[in-house]
Amino acid sequence: MKLTTKRKDKKESQKLETASAVQYETLKTEQGDYLTLFSRKHLNRKSYKPLNLKHVVSAIPGTITKLYFSAKDQVAEGDVLLELDAMKMHNKILAPTAGIIKDIHVKEGERVPKNFLMVEFE
Repeated sequence: MKLTTKRKDKKESQKLETASAVQYETLKTEQGDYLTLFSRKHLNRKSYKPLNLKHVVSAIPGTITKLYFSAKDQVAEGDVLLELDAMKMHNKILAPTAGIIKDIHVKEGERVPKNFLMVEFE
């Protein structure tokens, strides 16, 4: 029995030594501050960028089948800007806001990847 008690004491002392060597970071929230360890995934994540309503980007990869407007045209909110053929579906891309089209970065028949800037507003 003495051997088991010594092993427990040894394990507990090792835990205390490793716990004291760990550097905790402070996470600030609305509820208060917390000491925590951030994972590598958390530290390498991209920072948040608010949505830019002046840029129309592709949500999925596909092919541009039809353009309904050209540069310098006035559009209203909800107008169909272009048609994107993806996964055997014809997706109509709508204007997020009313305004003037600054530039169109795609052509009919062009394949676009995900998150590609297609239309830019002034």
